[in-house]
Amino acid sequence: MRQARRNPVLMAMDTVSACMKPVVPVLLGCGLIKLLVLLMGLTGAFAHLGDTEALIGCVDSAPFYFLPMLLAYSAAVNFGCNPCYAIAAVAVMLFPDFLALMGEGRTISFLGLPVQAANYAYSVIPVIVLVYVLKWIQRVVEAKIPAIIRDMFVPLVVILLGGVLGVVIIGPVISLLSGLLSGGVGFLQTHYPVAAWVVMCAILPLLVMTGTHWIFVSIMLEQLGTTGVESGFHVSCFVLSMTLTGACLAVFLKSRGEVKQTALSAGVTALATGTSEPALFGICLPLRTPLVAIMVAGGIAGIWQGLRGLHSYVYAFPGIFSILMFSSPAEPGNLPGVLIAGAIGFVASLLITLAIYREKPKAAE
Repeated sequence: MRQARRNPVLMAMDTVSACMKPVVPVLLGCGLIKLLVLLMGLTGAFAHLGDTEALIGCVDSAPFYFLPMLLAYSAAVNFGCNPCYAIAAVAVMLFPDFLALMGEGRTISFLGLPVQAANYAYSVIPVIVLVYVLKWIQRVVEAKIPAIIRDMFVPLVVILLGGVLGVVIIGPVISLLSGLLSGGVGFLQTHYPVAAWVVMCAILPLLVMTGTHWIFVSIMLEQLGTTGVESGFHVSCFVLSMTLTGACLAVFLKSRGEVKQTALSAGVTALATGTSEPALFGICLPLRTPLVAIMVAGGIAGIWQGLRGLHSYVYAFPGIFSILMFSSPAEPGNLPGVLIAGAIGFVASLLITLAIYREKPKAAE
């Protein structure tokens, strides 16, 4: 009997989920550390402790920045590739000298081929694709090189090819596709603002899971630095936090065991700190129906955002404790509007998830 073909989209989602699963507890732990820092900051506990708050901030932020390194290991284990080869190849993307080279503002080339400048911190999809390609490079090289010199030349060839492919072809191609997506959303924001924010709020979970949301984060930071106001992406991030909180609450109410515990901690992290990865990779992607729910709920909240033209004035992780980043004396209606957008996303996500989520029965032992 022939095995039925699996949907390639579902296969891709399962692959990303499998690669991210070992990393989720790290992101969750760092999100809780961030929450602890926020709470202690509100009490003034760090006032007389020197640079303690800044140092702890490095602890909770570093794993997010070096997410590609963590992901390189877990993806290598998932694909059956040597984890050390994978980490070495991916490390090129975060190497300070490489980042400095990319930041020189001139055309960089490799053997005559132009290399597109890009920032791969926080990246997910480029790393998974690179490690998958690295698996096949390792297999071919090990098959072709004689055993007597394999230990010497296999690492040389695999790491060299993997490192170069990552920054010359794989990373730039995915960055180019991300740039096209950014341009399309920018066009919508200019000409059709309601449609733009409906689309943005709906697809933002996918952008975060692929790491392409950092394109919009960089634009937002530039806007905040030059004008003191950003166009609304931060509001969409807050809506995402609220939809994730609603979905996690629904999963918590309808589940048992480990899923229930993960939903609770991931939901609290999303609500309090605005850290979305634990809920996305720990709940939404593996269970799928919550992912559908947050995308639909985000689109619904995006209608309100587009109608009101909401935005932020300060950069912070978009959790409930940093809600004042949406407040300005010049626009007193902005903060209430953002709170309403978040409430719409939360309620819609909660109700949709309650309606469509079904806990999978455990396989018989």
